[in-house]
Amino acid sequence: MTATTSTSKNFILVHFKNKISENRKLMFITTFLQLLGLPVISLLAYLSAKELSTNIYDTDYNFFMTLSALAFLAAILMGVFIITSNFKYLHNHAFSDMQLALPLTAKQRFWIDYSSGLLIYLLPAIFAMLLASIPLFMGAANYPLYFDNVDKILPSFAIIIIIGMIMFYTFAVFSVVYCGTLIDSLINIFLINTVIPLTLTATSISIEEGFLTTSTSSDIPILMSQIVYTSPIGCAIMILFNYDNKFIFNSPIIFKWILSACVVIALFLALSYIIYKKRKAEQVATPYVFKIFYHIFMFFTVFCIFNLINSLYSSTVYASSYPSYYYDTPYAEEVYFENYAVNILPAIITSAVVFFIAEFISNRGIKKFFHSVARFAFAIVFAVAFRKICIVTEGFGYSEYIPNANSVEYVSFNDYSDTVYLNSSSSLYYNDKQIIEKITNLHSEILNNDSNDNAEVLSEFEFSKLIDDTAINLCNDMHYITINYIMKNGSIVSRNYQVPFSQLSEIIPYIVTSDTYTEQIITDLKYTIKQSRNNKIIITDNFENSIAISLNESDTDKLCEAYKKDSSTLAPEDYYYASGIVRINGDFNDIPINGCYTNTISLLEKFVLEQYDLEKDFTNIKPHQLKTHSVAIYPNIINAQIKYNPESNEPKYIINKNLIGSGYDTNTNYPTNIELDKCADEICELLKYANHYYDNNANGGVIIIDNIIYYLPVEYKEKLNEIYNKYKIDAEYIVSDDMDLYYSNEKGEKIYVDSLTAGYFIDEIGIYNYDEKGNKNYIRKYDSLPLYD
Repeated sequence: MTATTSTSKNFILVHFKNKISENRKLMFITTFLQLLGLPVISLLAYLSAKELSTNIYDTDYNFFMTLSALAFLAAILMGVFIITSNFKYLHNHAFSDMQLALPLTAKQRFWIDYSSGLLIYLLPAIFAMLLASIPLFMGAANYPLYFDNVDKILPSFAIIIIIGMIMFYTFAVFSVVYCGTLIDSLINIFLINTVIPLTLTATSISIEEGFLTTSTSSDIPILMSQIVYTSPIGCAIMILFNYDNKFIFNSPIIFKWILSACVVIALFLALSYIIYKKRKAEQVATPYVFKIFYHIFMFFTVFCIFNLINSLYSSTVYASSYPSYYYDTPYAEEVYFENYAVNILPAIITSAVVFFIAEFISNRGIKKFFHSVARFAFAIVFAVAFRKICIVTEGFGYSEYIPNANSVEYVSFNDYSDTVYLNSSSSLYYNDKQIIEKITNLHSEILNNDSNDNAEVLSEFEFSKLIDDTAINLCNDMHYITINYIMKNGSIVSRNYQVPFSQLSEIIPYIVTSDTYTEQIITDLKYTIKQSRNNKIIITDNFENSIAISLNESDTDKLCEAYKKDSSTLAPEDYYYASGIVRINGDFNDIPINGCYTNTISLLEKFVLEQYDLEKDFTNIKPHQLKTHSVAIYPNIINAQIKYNPESNEPKYIINKNLIGSGYDTNTNYPTNIELDKCADEICELLKYANHYYDNNANGGVIIIDNIIYYLPVEYKEKLNEIYNKYKIDAEYIVSDDMDLYYSNEKGEKIYVDSLTAGYFIDEIGIYNYDEKGNKNYIRKYDSLPLYD
């Protein structure tokens, strides 16, 4: 017995070595491709950083990086060749007879073939990643500006690549053991690696279709966290979306992701082993050993194709036919399903073509055709029913879901209207509990506030009537924001909203004074100065006066320290009450420095004192200069989404921050509305205290110079009102009802300038134009659906 056991163990080792030897050519090719991949990419990144640090841009590395990326992808795909070589006896009778004759049990044979192939597959990758780390750590030592947090990101990055490769390899083994031919195995390797992430994506899209008739939208698929750890494609998404995100790679989230991915690998590996043990020798060369898996994959393939194509057609037509304010109205669901019914045909046809081609290949001809039709019909009915349920339930109520602040690990907040400065390449994640609570409270306010009810926004006639009766100039100060929650369980919740600034004003000071934001500003300051020619930056004040200065490394460090000190000592509630704002302009960034950052501005003043007097010249605009500009003042401003009190006779002005400076024709911009020759001195005096930010609850009015808005603190409201009442003149104004812009002509008619309805008129009945005889032709009335030509 002992001798037999010893012989068996020796043969296991011999068989393992033989497998390695048989595949040594594949191992050599894999190693060669891996060496052309990540090591070359990291070396090119190092050389690129070296050139950038000297402001020399002689070499274009993009072409070589693309080739290296393709080589790395080819090395990943080599796993398919390794697996089909190791398990070739499952598809060929000649090899099957030889392998089954060996003194090995099915268990021993499976684990030897699996582990030997995995070793051949992983060793070149591990060696290549070790080589690739050398240029990266050299870059971190010599050019830290371009290789920030390499020590934190690289280990997680390497682990994700290894896990992704193991997952790809295991999925391929699963396909090989339940298929009886090589061609079917290759097809199913592709299917299993695409159907899983696409099914989750299609499910997410179907749920998000429920948002389409609401004011809610999502940037990131709802099931993104499931996508990233259930497939190799998900691993690639994890890397591509977060490759420079130290917050993701240096948090408990990464460990939860690793654990989840390992569980998925273990499940498919166990299933592969069970199928392997149950295979019979005579099943070699049959299309599918266990056809149930084929039916499952084809069911979800039809589900994916149908949902993805139908979603593309339906949402595109719906979004292009009806403006955003039409969502979440009684007509929205009805119109959506009208489009859904029309555009369902392309999805069915495409799904049918793919399904029946697969059936023809699988059955080696037309066999049991009616069974195939029944399975296809079942998949289509399921897909249609699922989408219908998602619409009726508004994404199973997910559009109203607000995460609990205690369950959030990180949160990111992006305002695409540039209320908060962020480097365009940065996506900051905050783990400060106060910021997380502020953002979840904002989220709740957006959903609960009447101002977010688009049915109110639809009442354009009410807005128009107010303009006629009280000469109110209406514009929306609306901002597009994205909120991304990274939950402690590893899931991701993403939401997009269009909200008035009043809802953002409270949270902004907490964001800009946070440690995370401050670190990003300091990083961008260093990058801006370093990347600018001769380390030269341009300092620009409120009134576009500017001067160029050069800063050495010591000066840059002092400037960053001053900014950090200002940020750490500034109380969020004081953020809006500082006068003036200075911008640091470099070749790559434009960084605003708020007036309350006194140490930073004082240091800038010191740097340019010999060349320029900040106190007397740099932060002021001269009266004679002002007279050459278009200037408008508005002493009373309210937010467009605040309900108007018709009993009040006080004129109120709602300024659209997004509209100003957005490039409209001169006849649609805000013109001068005061006698500037008589009040230029007084306006210039007020401008000393102006800011680009404002607190909606304590605002002293605005001064607009050439379509740039300057907000005044509340203590200057009385003075601005005095100037307005004394020197105001009639002017042509733009008004807006939820992003539809128009102005009044000499007849008092309101003419649209919005791109969708340009040239049309509006009155108390609806939107109209004139026919050849001069008669009004209404293209839309307030009591009917909006119809656009």
